[in-house]
Amino acid sequence: MRARPWANFIRHPRACPEGPSVGFQPVEGLARASTLVPGLQPSDPVDPWALGTSPRVTVVKDARAGFSLIELLVALAVFSLAAVALLNLAGESTRTAATLEERVMAGVIADNRTVEAVAPETPPAPGLSEGVDRLADRDWRWTRLITATADPDILRVEVRVTLDGSAALAEVIAFRSARR
Repeated sequence: MRARPWANFIRHPRACPEGPSVGFQPVEGLARASTLVPGLQPSDPVDPWALGTSPRVTVVKDARAGFSLIELLVALAVFSLAAVALLNLAGESTRTAATLEERVMAGVIADNRTVEAVAPETPPAPGLSEGVDRLADRDWRWTRLITATADPDILRVEVRVTLDGSAALAEVIAFRSARR
């Protein structure tokens, strides 16, 4: 029988750079094995399965087998930074959604007030008009300015909508005929 050089230990990926060592304990009665295999010395590597016995396997522990406290703290710091960034992103997304909702509602009111000035057959009188519309449980302040243009047959209709006197959230400019 040929002795196998790998029979005394098997490499495992966690013990050393080549992998952790899982070693076989010496087979009980190695002298008995040498009687079964002529010329075998007690120091020779032996394949225990070839002798009909099962090996006792022990795991050789390595200091690098687990994570150190520093590695865990660094991983926790990286994870917490990522979590804070995601929370900030979620907050910003919520603020953006609220601003977008206000602009859409203001746009609806501006469009409605523009259509009121452009749709009738008789043209509206030039001048400034103001009002408050209630939409989505809020009071939206609008101003509509109708002015003549360089062409006497065309009127300019400008509507601005604000919420609580803040900056204009929506502005619509339209033109219409000054004649019937």
